[in-house]
Amino acid sequence: QTATELATGSEPIQTVRLPDGRVAIVNKTTGTVTIIDGSTMAPAGPPMTNPGGGGQLEALATDKSGYLVDKKTGTITELAAPGKTAAPAVPIPQGILATVPAGDSVWVLTKTGQVIEVAGGRALRTVRLGTPVSGLTVADGHPIAVTTAGRAYEVDADRPHAIGDLGLTGPDIVLGSWRGAGRYVLAVDRRSAHVSVLDPRTGHDAR
Repeated sequence: QTATELATGSEPIQTVRLPDGRVAIVNKTTGTVTIIDGSTMAPAGPPMTNPGGGGQLEALATDKSGYLVDKKTGTITELAAPGKTAAPAVPIPQGILATVPAGDSVWVLTKTGQVIEVAGGRALRTVRLGTPVSGLTVADGHPIAVTTAGRAYEVDADRPHAIGDLGLTGPDIVLGSWRGAGRYVLAVDRRSAHVSVLDPRTGHDAR
């Protein structure tokens, strides 16, 4: 019953469980975001609407909070806890290419190749690798930026730390999703169909 109220026909939805047990559900067609109480499966407040932004919306869950990423407007909004007012959206003027959650932060890859950490309703810092970045993922609990040259970096330390080389280069590299993040950096080259698995603890790479 809950599902039929959130989407109809072929409308795809994205579901993300939040740290407090609620579930954020994004209708990727209509741009409607509904927060569900995980214990009762009833809506926890009125739905939020983002007309025309459904395909560009994504919900993320960090260790302590939930966020709504809107690539169309270039903003990241922390989802308010029950009974509290939502914080203002954090603008990313450079545009949002990709986002991943790690720890209590959202890590953003901008369209200009920078990596920005967002937490607590503000942008905390900007990481520049000095070389083009092709994507972001999460491995062993850390946000990982991968360059077009195939080099992987942990970006949540005081300065970026190189953890190894994936051996896959170019713009057609697909990185493993943060949803299934485990210990390893997983990458696939769509052109050659080669797969690379990098262990960030040892730097060992299997292809």
